[in-house]
Amino acid sequence: MALVFPRSLSQWTTTQIEKDGVKVLRNSTVTSIQSAEDNGVKLILDNGEAIQVDHVIVAIGVEPRVDLARQAGLEIDGRLGGVVVNTELEGCSIFFGFHYNVFPLLNVPRSDVFVAGDISSFYDNILGRRRVEHHDHLEIYVSLTPCLISAMLSGRLAGENMVGAKKPYSHQPMFWSDLGYEAVGLIDSQLNTVSVFSKTKQGSLISTSSENSSDTHKSSAAESAVTSIDHENFGKGVVFYLNDSKKIVGVLMFNVFGKVQVAREILGGSYSQQDINTLIERFDIHGGAQQ
Repeated sequence: MALVFPRSLSQWTTTQIEKDGVKVLRNSTVTSIQSAEDNGVKLILDNGEAIQVDHVIVAIGVEPRVDLARQAGLEIDGRLGGVVVNTELEGCSIFFGFHYNVFPLLNVPRSDVFVAGDISSFYDNILGRRRVEHHDHLEIYVSLTPCLISAMLSGRLAGENMVGAKKPYSHQPMFWSDLGYEAVGLIDSQLNTVSVFSKTKQGSLISTSSENSSDTHKSSAAESAVTSIDHENFGKGVVFYLNDSKKIVGVLMFNVFGKVQVAREILGGSYSQQDINTLIERFDIHGGAQQ
């Protein structure tokens, strides 16, 4: 979580996991995995320690296999990985050695190959080129909001465009956890953040900011103060992620449910840090029961 959360929220997440009986090994790396007795598995850490376990779950993301796409002459995204697609999720052919990422205005020949899901490096009209590994990026999303009843995600949209629909992909994928958060947009601890939380006991509002959340040496004084407070006192909250221009490019909602579409609308509205005091009212972090 340290890769995506501000330091305070990352610490809270670790605490909650430990309360559920999980032993968290901080600053440790698994260097090798070996067979152990009784059909177990032995993990060797970078400090030389060996830990025997029954099962291993590897949750480190995916690296797209693009060999076939490369052989077919499709553009491969060297930075994000995956296959470069246009707004209709159609793969882009390499044009006389020029790449679509470098010359996006060229009339690059269409490939008649459509790419959806984790392997697609698509252009987001709001956030720029992206490749995401989120659940709802793969499936069909139907919202109760009338204007979004027919909203399509990458799989169905690619299928429709194969038969000539020519619809652009504009959905903002989200991800969530049973720990109680939902997130939309660019969620990266390398970005600056502004966090607004409601304390459950006092009902007061706490606002913190962090310049480059992942750098513990550069965290603001406000954030350092908040991390020293018992996290059990915190209720609902929203973390806004900002780019270098202070524009809001990501929204993480903690213990705030049913507001994903609100977050999507904020990302599409070109809001900046100065708008946060007004935007936080749309999340109703003081009202309703927590889940």
